[in-house]
Amino acid sequence: MTPLEPSLDHAPKRHHTLTSAQIDLAITNHLKYFVKDLHPTLSKVFRDELEKYGHIYMFNYMPKVNLEAVPFDLIPGQTSEARAMIHMILNNLDPRVA
Repeated sequence: MTPLEPSLDHAPKRHHTLTSAQIDLAITNHLKYFVKDLHPTLSKVFRDELEKYGHIYMFNYMPKVNLEAVPFDLIPGQTSEARAMIHMILNNLDPRVA
């Protein structure tokens, strides 16, 4: 399991009162975004994150590089709407902007 980045501020551990069935449902809801071949591995990772942090963060899918907001005109795309969505996402992921 990927550890928390110590230089970043994180939400405090949430002490959940989920039942076993609710924990399974939370994990299932997160797994639906991944191909079934990854489910056995990821379900263990997600369960560990939920128990350790009180949240499922999907740390193993965090980008290994810093994402930076770039000017709108430099974002490639076929429509301005698609470019605008990418621009908003990058703005939210850039610590200097967010």
